[in-house]
Amino acid sequence: MATSAITGTIKDAIGQAVENVVCLIRPEPAAVNAAQASAGVGLLAEPVEVLTDDTGVFSMDLTEGFRYRLTIDAIGFDRVFVCPTDDTEFHLLGLEPTIEGAATAVAEDGDTSALIKIKVDHERTVRERFTTLVLEASDTLGGVYASIKEWDLIAGITFYDYTEEDLSSSTRFYRARYKKATDLSPYSDIVAAEYSKPEELHLSPEELKTLYLFGADLTDDDGNPFPRRIYEHYLAAATDWLAKKLDIDLSPTEHVSEVQDHYARDYGRWGYFQLDRYPVIKLRKVLFKYPSMTDGVEISLDWTVLTEGGASGVVQIVPGQGNIADVLLIPGSLMPIWSGRTGRVPGVWRFDYRSGFEIGALPADLKHAIGMMASIGVLNIAGDLVAGAGIATKSVSLPGLSQSIGTTSSATNSGYGARIIEYQKELKDLIPNLQRYYGKGTRLVVV
Repeated sequence: MATSAITGTIKDAIGQAVENVVCLIRPEPAAVNAAQASAGVGLLAEPVEVLTDDTGVFSMDLTEGFRYRLTIDAIGFDRVFVCPTDDTEFHLLGLEPTIEGAATAVAEDGDTSALIKIKVDHERTVRERFTTLVLEASDTLGGVYASIKEWDLIAGITFYDYTEEDLSSSTRFYRARYKKATDLSPYSDIVAAEYSKPEELHLSPEELKTLYLFGADLTDDDGNPFPRRIYEHYLAAATDWLAKKLDIDLSPTEHVSEVQDHYARDYGRWGYFQLDRYPVIKLRKVLFKYPSMTDGVEISLDWTVLTEGGASGVVQIVPGQGNIADVLLIPGSLMPIWSGRTGRVPGVWRFDYRSGFEIGALPADLKHAIGMMASIGVLNIAGDLVAGAGIATKSVSLPGLSQSIGTTSSATNSGYGARIIEYQKELKDLIPNLQRYYGKGTRLVVV
């Protein structure tokens, strides 16, 4: 494996080089009892001593990318570092920046960002050697890191902050180092920022508040608005609840290589297939493949018909010209499936497709059900905070003056109980109709 030369110089109090100073280097695994190894190469755990020469210089060749601990008792030095992955002179005995954290946040518009905080230890000593602090990022731990921010090192400044906007990966990795022209320090430890973008919702938090929560006090006891995450959570939960209730996909979902059996009787009816999930937004691929075949036969999508525009999940195959048997060939023989000589052939058809409803295309009655169900969770929280959590009545009295406030809150009822009950009644009436129209087992297709 590649190595880099790590060097340093030790002098006494009056600036004279000191010879034979013991510099102890040892592998430093990331965890207790863990091996320091990579790509089949392992390092012994025993330390190695290196002495300074008559010019006060020590030098050692270390394996790139491995963690080490350098200890020099004579100067009170003890530090862990990662050997640089390029041939870099190791200055300042391992001084490098520290990434203290990479916190993620979600804005009101749903954009996700990461706040990275970097600490410069011994900033005066660092500025004697380097002029710039560099922050790099990558979407994968071992991937290519690119510089995303550089700062000029300023006297007296210990912390440097940077916010990376519009993150596109669920995990970002960050590292930092110092530089001056081609003079580079070792990298800091790598820090990961993990986040999840808010799920695309058929109903936005703003729509929920306007259409279903109008007039409700959506603040805590100190007047702070409820976090956006509360609305997103209950909207996502309501969408999942309705999808399970109807046993269909509501949010856009990709299905890859769904297996369907071949039934000979169906192909006199133009190759009838009932897909597992629907409504079908788009059919992406239809493939026929015997287990013994290396490559399957892909059916032209121009030959496919989605019954009821995909609402029923039924796919039929109508050849554009000639006979479909003309293209379904095994080398040297014609596939017999269209002749009707076989009854059932298991798992020889594969379908790739997208099901559900695209964001913005969900029918109004389904959105209405989601909005009411999501509102119940939010109103339960808001109702508990009317006049204070769990308070049914509140009284204030002074000499000659008294005031009493009553709410609908009780041990078994929240402050917005009346609206919750009304939404529950509407859902009870609405769900059977939605199940009859959208639910599985309710559609009849004649072929």
